[in-house]
Amino acid sequence: MSNSDDGSLLILLVLSLLFNIGCTCNSNNQAIIKNKDINIEASLIFQANNYLQNKLYGKPSLNKQYSHTIGLNLNRIRYPDQTREEVIHMIEDEFYTKDIDKFVEHYNLKFNYHEALDSMHFNSDIIYLFTYLMSGKNNLDTIHNLTPQIAITNNNGVNWYFIGVDEEYKEETKEIIREYYSAEISDRISDYIFEDYNNHHTPNVFVPGDSIERDIQNQFLNYQQQFLEGNIKEVKNCISPLVFQHLKSVYPDEWNDSLFEELMTEQVKSVQEMVKDSEKTININKILNSLTLKDDIIYIIRYTVDTDLSSMNGVVCGIKNKADDWKFFEIIEEKKEIAREILSIRYSESEIDSILNF
Repeated sequence: MSNSDDGSLLILLVLSLLFNIGCTCNSNNQAIIKNKDINIEASLIFQANNYLQNKLYGKPSLNKQYSHTIGLNLNRIRYPDQTREEVIHMIEDEFYTKDIDKFVEHYNLKFNYHEALDSMHFNSDIIYLFTYLMSGKNNLDTIHNLTPQIAITNNNGVNWYFIGVDEEYKEETKEIIREYYSAEISDRISDYIFEDYNNHHTPNVFVPGDSIERDIQNQFLNYQQQFLEGNIKEVKNCISPLVFQHLKSVYPDEWNDSLFEELMTEQVKSVQEMVKDSEKTININKILNSLTLKDDIIYIIRYTVDTDLSSMNGVVCGIKNKADDWKFFEIIEEKKEIAREILSIRYSESEIDSILNF
């Protein structure tokens, strides 16, 4: 294509049809550890971030120093026929054969300590429950996911040991923790990690209140599912024609169906690589705005796409004209001017103000 880099970026931004997320949180990984009067949480933050970087880049061999006996016993349950060294090599081999390193680079992915959820003492052990933030962003998408983790120190924060949380081995984790700590402590850890955290961090799921809302929910979920399955023609049928009119006006000599299919195929391939072998759940979380203009019903909705790896959300505009099906396009909140340009093909400035008033 002969258009500029900025023009290419605009096309990709408008065709960000699956997800985009609002904000990420920055954690403090600049903690300074002193030899005396160690700040417990500061040492946790510092060592957790080092541990998480090794985890991010698929280097479990570098995390031996952070291994706790509870975690080692869990690995024996996960991998009963393999030694610890064999497990480490297997994880590192899987990391590279699955091209996760490319995924990390593609999204500039980061793991960072996020916040302490709870802390407790048992004999000489200090136990923290905390979350780490997986965040990443490229020109199209942003990833934001919080995951609970267990951290234990038995020397007042000089050394920390980390235990990953695996829902599949929930009961086994509870049993192993009970071997080391009192019933009160073990129940407090397992109940918070496996019950309270999930209950408190489950996103709100929209419940349609009438036939219009049921209709947009069904068609939106179908639109997202078609995207995840790579059905380009079906996806195109779900996109608002205003998007194509806008792109044709901006790129009169370059925009055509072949270019659309090329860009969409590239985007779908990237997303499918990210969510392959993962359970996927798509939900509408909230209606941000709804109104009727001309003969159109217009809804602005917030949604999430959850996988085993990440939780992503975005905002989409749905427009329904009379008996037509709903047509959608993504609104990138940081770049509402693109949505304005698209909407200006059909609506006045004051009408656009009303639509984007969320």
